[in-house]
Amino acid sequence: MVRGIVVNTVNSSALNGKLAIKDWSFGWTSGVHIEGVQLDGANSEHLVSVANIDVPMGLLKAATGNLDLGDVTVKGVDFNAKLDSNGQLNILQAIKPSNSPPSNSASKLPNVKGTIHLEDFTGTFQDDMHKVTVGLPSASPLNVTVTIKDINQPIEETIDLGLQVDEKDFVKVKVSGTVSAIQGNLVDVAHLKADQTIELSEGDLSAVSQVLQAMHLNLNVTGKMNGKITATVNSLDNISADVGINIASLSAGGKQMNGDTVAL
Repeated sequence: MVRGIVVNTVNSSALNGKLAIKDWSFGWTSGVHIEGVQLDGANSEHLVSVANIDVPMGLLKAATGNLDLGDVTVKGVDFNAKLDSNGQLNILQAIKPSNSPPSNSASKLPNVKGTIHLEDFTGTFQDDMHKVTVGLPSASPLNVTVTIKDINQPIEETIDLGLQVDEKDFVKVKVSGTVSAIQGNLVDVAHLKADQTIELSEGDLSAVSQVLQAMHLNLNVTGKMNGKITATVNSLDNISADVGINIASLSAGGKQMNGDTVAL
């Protein structure tokens, strides 16, 4: 009953679309479990769904202001994002604009620690402006682990995903490293520091041919790609990177090249 009242209030006051939640439980000591979250647009089109959200931290600990989250898991997310020809994103259109003026003052972040797992994220992002669709396929979904030992210390992350372009497998990506941009519980981009490693594998350049066509470049490209990029950020003015990309069996042809084909 309480869940229905809360969901109905959110739907009427904050959304142009419709939110539904299958089940939830909140414990003073046992943590939070939310199941079956579904957000649809005003025309009942699927926007976002979440299978499960689990937070071990109970409400009593949350009330202290020191948020020791434990192992948080957000699992089974699927999204259908679309940017129309006017630059409007459908997911944002499902949310009513706030009547409150934005705050110009920085807000202190709470003391947070824990590990956040994002598991099995799939979906598509359709860009009507540039006539391209990028997807996270179910065969290689997005998985992320973020470890926060202290909100003011470097945050560790690992990211693993596969990318599709117009429903064709493009590349698999693995990212790992640390990011530090918080000091004194305030976001401090001026002192941003990061160390990141990006690994690319199973790249298929033929997936970008349709994108080139949409850009009015009549090119057909094929080839295999893999590589590794390491980047270090000591400040916004001090960024270094080491890029190693390997491309094999590259060929390009089409009307843009007067019908010729170049192979490397």
